[in-house]
Amino acid sequence: MSHDVPWERVDGQPLSVFDAADELSGQGSGKLALLYARVFGAPFMEYQGLVLLSGTLELDDGATARLEGELTDGRWDRSEIEQRFNFYELGMLIGDVNGLDECDYMSLAHMVARIWRARLHAEFSGKRFVVDVVVAGEKDGHELGIVFYQYAGGGHS
Repeated sequence: MSHDVPWERVDGQPLSVFDAADELSGQGSGKLALLYARVFGAPFMEYQGLVLLSGTLELDDGATARLEGELTDGRWDRSEIEQRFNFYELGMLIGDVNGLDECDYMSLAHMVARIWRARLHAEFSGKRFVVDVVVAGEKDGHELGIVFYQYAGGGHS
């Protein structure tokens, strides 16, 4: 089963852009649309050569100190540090996921990952990134999420 398939309507037909717009216009709001656009079009920042989601270091008071510590203690390479700071559970990014079945939830994760991959490539064209969907329980028992980090070897972008 491909997770790249768009959501389906009740009649089993693919949900078109116009169907989605009709659904949003009836149930959504401009504010909600802007908030979701911020998740899909998330701004990224560079900090000492690491690429992070903007706001990552501002989320808690100790984040910058932890990052500085990991950069100086030498236990992790830069790619591992980015992975530790750039894993985001999908539920944390989008909030309430009630009403989504497992396939829709996975499709949404893949959509966010594809958009982030394209944005990272466009904003940091000299760097190469891995952007992956991490299934529930696969990474430290977390829920379904997205991780991104710079890739020094060949094959990914």
